[in-house]
Amino acid sequence: MKKYLVLVLFTILLFTCKNNKYEVDISKIDLNLNLIRFDKDLFSISTDTAEIKKILPKFRQKYGSFFELYNQNIVNIGNSFSEMYPVYLHIFLTNKTVKTAWQKANAIFNNDTELRKGLTDAFKHFKYYFPNRLVPEIYTYISGFGDSMVLADSLVGISMEKYIGANDEVYDMLAIPRYMSRKMYKEKIPSDCVTAWAIGEFPLTDNGGNNLISRMIYEGKLLYFAKKMIPSQEDTITFGFTKEQLKWCKDNEKNMWAFLIEQKLLFSTDHVMLVKMTGDAPFSQLFPPESPGRACNWIGYHIVDKFMQRNSDISLAQLMEDNNHQRIFEKSKYKP
Repeated sequence: MKKYLVLVLFTILLFTCKNNKYEVDISKIDLNLNLIRFDKDLFSISTDTAEIKKILPKFRQKYGSFFELYNQNIVNIGNSFSEMYPVYLHIFLTNKTVKTAWQKANAIFNNDTELRKGLTDAFKHFKYYFPNRLVPEIYTYISGFGDSMVLADSLVGISMEKYIGANDEVYDMLAIPRYMSRKMYKEKIPSDCVTAWAIGEFPLTDNGGNNLISRMIYEGKLLYFAKKMIPSQEDTITFGFTKEQLKWCKDNEKNMWAFLIEQKLLFSTDHVMLVKMTGDAPFSQLFPPESPGRACNWIGYHIVDKFMQRNSDISLAQLMEDNNHQRIFEKSKYKP
């Protein structure tokens, strides 16, 4: 019995170590994440235009620049100082699709304890690796099924109705493609949020992604970053793949790499081809239909991971700030 228990314990320890290679101690990181539920505030007001006009000074004072960002860039109803603004906001708040979006999102996120914890833990990891960088304020809102995330100076905005559940009927009613809607569930928010912030903090430069291998490595850096921020997260969430798609990538890693080399695609600068191979899609168009969209980004992640394994003196900050993706590729010595 003792031998059996020791064997089981040893197996568990091996399994834990293998699956937590990115884990770090964030227990001493002090962070009071500012998650601002703008959606709750907005949808609690009267839709009467006279009442809307009365509350505008309060909203301008409370939400500052985000209020105008929301009005002008997210829901596109114009400047809140416009004479017609109360009418446009009334139309937006009483729109059937928008009301449905709010009702569904509120049913899921009315209690946001889990969401706050997930985002706080993710940005505690960010502070661990980037102690001198700003942690954003995070605003939640209803966009009417617009962009899932909005990035602006010092803030990230989350469109809550884009995370109400992969199988929600509203996505089918709006004809949102299945390859997109299957990633619209609440557990995806922290990963999408830190990735959006990383794109703003470490943007792709012209010389950092002008061919396929460079673009793959940039996207791989974002995936590597996301895994560092949320190390306990399942790969299916981080990569946005189904279990079947993830298995396909693992089973076909050598085949994908051989194809890219044989077809001399790694150093191609053709924009259409770059989008096909690294952009979101039902599948990667030059690979079989069983492949997921962005399969090349998955390879890019493994190149970055191999680079970091071989260069343990390189910090995450140095990696993310390094736009010499050709050098990262060469030093990774990647070989599936």
